[in-house]
Amino acid sequence: MAPAKGQPSLTARFVAYRVDAVIVLFSRPIFTRKDVGEGGLYCCEEDAGTERRLRFAFAAGSKPERARGLNRFGYFSESIRAAAGTSPEAQYFGFMTRADEKNLKEAERAVHARGGGVPVVAISGELHGGGHFARLAHVELQSGARWSDWLECLGVSARAFERSAPAAATPSRSPGAETFLLTLSRLLERTEPKGETAFLYGRNPRRLVWRRSSDPKAGLDFAARRLIEPGRTVMRFDAETVDESKKSRSRFSLWHDPQARPSLPLRIELQPRSFLRLRLEAVQSDTGLLRAEMENSFAAWLSLPSAMLRSGL
Repeated sequence: MAPAKGQPSLTARFVAYRVDAVIVLFSRPIFTRKDVGEGGLYCCEEDAGTERRLRFAFAAGSKPERARGLNRFGYFSESIRAAAGTSPEAQYFGFMTRADEKNLKEAERAVHARGGGVPVVAISGELHGGGHFARLAHVELQSGARWSDWLECLGVSARAFERSAPAAATPSRSPGAETFLLTLSRLLERTEPKGETAFLYGRNPRRLVWRRSSDPKAGLDFAARRLIEPGRTVMRFDAETVDESKKSRSRFSLWHDPQARPSLPLRIELQPRSFLRLRLEAVQSDTGLLRAEMENSFAAWLSLPSAMLRSGL
């Protein structure tokens, strides 16, 4: 049903994921376990003719009872407003439980070192008037906080920016660059086989180095699970984020249907630690509660005054 004349059109899509984990030793997988966590990706687009609004939100976390006690979860979202003939303005916010372990033994010790609060790091940023402002906050959530409480933890993390004292700093500028999820969504709708793209996240200059190729095997798998129509071409998007100041790199891969609008990942693979690989696999079930929480998640941080963001990172 088309929107009434003069009313904005609204398109929203949600993908639910199952998280599988692989333990790696000397670059070889030695143990795999399915369903160690869950997550979701939400995208909402509102087109009012002269102005377009986009919202992206991604949340995921472990199920400690299936992840050998490991308690990890996080959230990241963006809100973008683009008026005709002007550059987009955006806000982003995210938080993630801290994971300082560098090897499997340290990870095992982290599981057994229970007690005390749950430490997280949060980020809040804004693209406005050609300037990019961002801040970090370190927060300790109450003892026992976990993935099932993520929406409440989001609110606590967001309010940390209201309590922290702003410090004067010059905003960073990266002409033409956009926020991370917006950059990624645009790239998934393009067709070039490879490229490099600057994006905004935190204070340091960052870029995305990427390449894409078709993956017929994945296409057959997704079609068999009724995630796409039979015969659709599935693309694999391999990317590497590069932090120019720290010379650090982080790799991930996405599989998606380029004909879908919006084109959201059906599979996400990443390796957050040398000993751990994660795969987020789209599932048919649309978790109603998680979707509702994702839709409501923006209220927990968009109420932050803009002035709280413009203090540098």
